[in-house]
Amino acid sequence: MRAMEIPFLARARNATVGDVLRLYRDLLHREPESAQVVAEKQGRPIIDVAIAFAQSPEYLARAQSATAEDVSRLYRDLLHREPESAQVVAEKQGRPIIDVAIAFAQSPEFLMVALLRRLNETFFAGQAYPMEWYEEFSHVVKIHGVSLPDLIAYFHKMKLHECGASSANDALVQSVRPQTLRLTNFGSKVTLVVPTINSEPFLDHVIDFYADLGVPVVFAVDCRTSDGTRSLLTRKAADFIEVSGAHRRVESLFADIVAKINTDWILRLDDDELPTPSMLNFVNKTAELSVNVVYGFPLANFQFNSQTNEIQYSQFLPFTPIGGKNLKYRLFKREDFSPDDRLHTAGLVPKDPQSAPPDAFIFHFDWVLRSRPQRLEKLRSYQTQDFDIAKAYSLSLLYENIPDSWHMFRSLPNEKYRTFAEKMYRSLRDSS
Repeated sequence: MRAMEIPFLARARNATVGDVLRLYRDLLHREPESAQVVAEKQGRPIIDVAIAFAQSPEYLARAQSATAEDVSRLYRDLLHREPESAQVVAEKQGRPIIDVAIAFAQSPEFLMVALLRRLNETFFAGQAYPMEWYEEFSHVVKIHGVSLPDLIAYFHKMKLHECGASSANDALVQSVRPQTLRLTNFGSKVTLVVPTINSEPFLDHVIDFYADLGVPVVFAVDCRTSDGTRSLLTRKAADFIEVSGAHRRVESLFADIVAKINTDWILRLDDDELPTPSMLNFVNKTAELSVNVVYGFPLANFQFNSQTNEIQYSQFLPFTPIGGKNLKYRLFKREDFSPDDRLHTAGLVPKDPQSAPPDAFIFHFDWVLRSRPQRLEKLRSYQTQDFDIAKAYSLSLLYENIPDSWHMFRSLPNEKYRTFAEKMYRSLRDSS
């Protein structure tokens, strides 16, 4: 220990300011907290000051080599998670505990979680949330590359909402304005395809909705379907094709779908989604173009509020800084199709991705259709296929993990879509 190198006779010599500063740097590896703490130690025997430093918890923690358990504990205490692997623990094991702790505290992961907590405390004083929430959101922010200014702007927007200064999202209100144009290109230049599997309990409402819109649709029935979906489609005189893929997920069906569709353009919507009038207008107009691009659309998510009996949309996912980075690429030209059957992709490689107008929404009713246990089972299925992808989309599946003040739930401002969602919700509850 450096302190023991001081000659015995130095016990009689009182420490100067320079002595105290040197002991801080040599033993604690830092500058003193203030001039006052230096003055309190000045004049004492040098060796007494050194021994006091060497016996302090700060010095002992720095001098102690971290065990595997120490490293794992620091993961839990500072990063609030388990280590990635035994290998990363072994890499840190044996280093001074304080050095490992400082490295964790300076990591982007820790700093982002701390930043989110500070932003929340600044804008929403008194509204504390579980640490797990900040960690989840931090992970999503990292995946989508959201900037600090965008995060601050979003918290400001939430504060305006809390104060009653913000209203329903203008783009979403615009998206459900009544259809005024004839959708002449659907069925001739563009085919709307709806992949489906075991959807008998609710698919009749989807069929009726499209029939009422006057939009032709082709249902692509996964060959693994084992319920009465085919009989329902036949009974309702709905157009459908049988498709297959290597995996039990929609992305794997695309090659077979494209092979059985003849129009220049293909628009894919899932069986728990609906197009808005603005989206249909955009697709109808785009179908007249010859450009080979893939278009991405914003997605709005809905819940059924059992307390108010309302269908409400969340302003969290599509309207945060994340929304613009998480478009759903669903409209593409058939001749430019290149398959990508990995989980939660567009089902194709978007060679020249473009953004549709911000009011060209897809409405997603997964939260209305499926209970939390069902969505949790879906997430676990994703985890067995691709854990990182599952992590990235966990919040969009388990929306209950997101604080209500972050969702900014608003009532769906359109009776037609509201009625559809209520029918879906009640039919599934009645059948269960």
